[in-house]
Amino acid sequence: MRTERLAKLTTELRKATAEARSDLARAIGGVSELVDELQSRRAGAVNAILKSDHPAIDDRERAARQKAIDSARASIELEGFTLSHEVEAISRRYIAGELTGDEHVAAIRAAVLGG
Repeated sequence: MRTERLAKLTTELRKATAEARSDLARAIGGVSELVDELQSRRAGAVNAILKSDHPAIDDRERAARQKAIDSARASIELEGFTLSHEVEAISRRYIAGELTGDEHVAAIRAAVLGG
């Protein structure tokens, strides 16, 4: 009698474990799809901002932009953070005159906050 009860409990435990694993796999799949969608949206938002055309800037403006970015980077690093490669690339485009100040801020926000 005891052996039968133990066998029944073992079977029920195995079934419950299999169901929990299945539920967990579905949940992980859903989260993975959501992450993929958010990354795709973020990339789309950043790319839309980065496609604009602007007249060339002069050396004085380029130097002022470089100084502003260097100052911001130093401030961020003093706080113990580092800029991602994506943010650095966006900043290089701003320095080169490919982005306005507003576009630069929007692209950074999209890259960091996802839109």
